[in-house]
Amino acid sequence: MPHYDQIHSRPLATRGRLWIASLLGLGCALAGFAGWMTAAPLESPSVSEFASVPALMSQVEYYMTKRLEQSLADGSRYSDSAKTRVAKDGATLVVLFMTLGLHDQDSALKPSAPRLVELAEDLVASSDGYAKAKTAFEALQQGIANGANGGKPLSWQKRCELVLLMKQVTTVHNNLKQYSKSKSTLTKRKENAAGKAALLAVIGQATLVDTDAAKEAIKNVLDDESQIEQKLADWNRYSILMRDSAGGVAQAAMAGDYDAVAKQKDILQKSCDDCHEAFDIDATEEVEE
Repeated sequence: MPHYDQIHSRPLATRGRLWIASLLGLGCALAGFAGWMTAAPLESPSVSEFASVPALMSQVEYYMTKRLEQSLADGSRYSDSAKTRVAKDGATLVVLFMTLGLHDQDSALKPSAPRLVELAEDLVASSDGYAKAKTAFEALQQGIANGANGGKPLSWQKRCELVLLMKQVTTVHNNLKQYSKSKSTLTKRKENAAGKAALLAVIGQATLVDTDAAKEAIKNVLDDESQIEQKLADWNRYSILMRDSAGGVAQAAMAGDYDAVAKQKDILQKSCDDCHEAFDIDATEEVEE
């Protein structure tokens, strides 16, 4: 686009033509930007290729019983940090239920997954107040226990804010490192390691299909419209690397293959580091058990 000073140094008629041409050019760039954001999504592999049903179910149990029950046990202690934790954990359950619902293998929660996704979304939306959050959590508990009915059909799409999942990643990744820090630890905690790795793979898949997050990330680092396709390709590549390497960690952990776990963890770490650098993302350390 011509600079302001360049336009206003021209005769009035010429200025008008230049402004129109500039606006048309901007419109084409924005149209192009919107165009690839509405393009057909990448085809996803079968879920069993990156996350097993047992690993996913273990994470549902963990976030329901060891995280949310504790966070919502006492209203007098429902601090701002507890609100944030409930929002993150609710978002994590959203993508776990979505993945179980789209899984190529059956599970106890697959038939009710569409409705459970909605109930987990309600929990996220209610996390700013204890009474609301407690009610939403109890509804989710009942939905799991009784086999919730209804809910709109599931597909790979954004169902929660990616920022909540990214805040969860640091904690989950640190847990994974602890569970696989040595051969002896991995032998004792392979199910834990596999569960955390599978969750990271699920978040990688959620990142891949979140076109809103991709659009915002690319806008933040875009110098000109000619870079759009390459930046989108980078976003997709890093998301797929996260998903597939984390899935590789999960599979190797269950097999007790420490060397393979270490190799896939290195790939996973590099995918995260490279993505943060490419899109100028601040990976704030946030460690919880």
